[in-house]
Amino acid sequence: MGLFGFGEKPSINDSVKLCKETPSAVLLDVRDADEFATGHIPGAVNLPLSRICEAEDRFPDADTPLFVYCLSGAQQPRRSGLGGDGLHQCQEHRRHSKL
Repeated sequence: MGLFGFGEKPSINDSVKLCKETPSAVLLDVRDADEFATGHIPGAVNLPLSRICEAEDRFPDADTPLFVYCLSGAQQPRRSGLGGDGLHQCQEHRRHSKL
């Protein structure tokens, strides 16, 4: 157990429940399409992490809450090639496209 809850992983069940209780929230599965097809949380929308920058087009309302999950958080950056730098580039792209 971490100090003040830091260092603890959130429960997927608690997060799905929160998503369902949040008006207009989207549950976003960022695994590859073939992994998504083998099984996913009911109601989830698939948008592979390698195409995460498309989220702005798929969910244009910036107020839409997105709950993002994958099979393993540790695998996301390795599998997609989007480590911290890639996600930063995606954010920069979104920022400049609104100017």
